[in-house]
Amino acid sequence: MSSIPSSKGLYLLLLKLERKVNVKIGKLGCFKLPSGFYVYVGSAKGPGGLRARILRHLKLRKKKKWHIDYLTTLGECKILATFIIPITDLDEAFLVRLLEEIGGKHLVNRFGSTDDRYVRSHLLYFDLDEKIYLKIKNTLKKKGISFSALSFTRSTF
Repeated sequence: MSSIPSSKGLYLLLLKLERKVNVKIGKLGCFKLPSGFYVYVGSAKGPGGLRARILRHLKLRKKKKWHIDYLTTLGECKILATFIIPITDLDEAFLVRLLEEIGGKHLVNRFGSTDDRYVRSHLLYFDLDEKIYLKIKNTLKKKGISFSALSFTRSTF
């Protein structure tokens, strides 16, 4: 995964829940999440930048530190791809709004966004929309946002 930069930036994780799950998400509580595609909007501003953050998300076993960890540690959750957006003047709220425009729905208020008062959450649900990868890619291109996309299976790590 040397293609993931260690610079700071934003990223989107494309996830698929293979079946509906009941999951406790830290202090947010317990939720019933339907199967389907989800996109998580994140930022990497600390040491190791995007590389460290994304590689951490790919690990199945880890201490649950962020809301997204409660999903990525589930066997039913597959991380399909990530869209990497290098240092930019964009913020997570802007990306959330783009995902809302292409049909993303908020199922868990404040997920990943307890410090972001501008959006309902950083996790959006896309039902069983098999074209979500292309929709995201085309939307980023159309908006002139520089990004790289990586597809993978967790078993690679």
